[in-house]
Amino acid sequence: MAKDKIDLRRNLKESDVTTQSLKMFFDSFPCKAYIDDDGLFIEVDEIDAPILVSINHDAKYISFSCIFDVSKTTPYQAKLLIVNEVNNSIPFIKFILPPEGESNDCVYTVSDLGFIGGMTFDELDRAIGSFIAALRLALKDSELYKLNG
Repeated sequence: MAKDKIDLRRNLKESDVTTQSLKMFFDSFPCKAYIDDDGLFIEVDEIDAPILVSINHDAKYISFSCIFDVSKTTPYQAKLLIVNEVNNSIPFIKFILPPEGESNDCVYTVSDLGFIGGMTFDELDRAIGSFIAALRLALKDSELYKLNG
């Protein structure tokens, strides 16, 4: 196997789950994948913010997260109600509004995939596919658009 290619049929052992192996996986997708000082990011059509793909080796999970700017003029309670409504209606991902008074001009969204004992690329494919589908749904068919920054 060439060093710059990854066998997508292969299972990954825990020790093989690295930023570089995940980047090679995402390079096979119709998205832009890149690594910078902050980590591995993928950019997907219809989502205006890059998705951070991070690995927690101690707890054995991969986290997909995204940060969206929201209006500074919308009252905090209104933001909270909208985020709660979206969390109740769209499974798989959770949107988080920072506490009032703390950088509450953004909304975070997070989803995790455990890799205890390793994982398959099919599992990774389903996890990121579900995360992206849920994000698209949330950004298109929910009240989140009212919070646009």
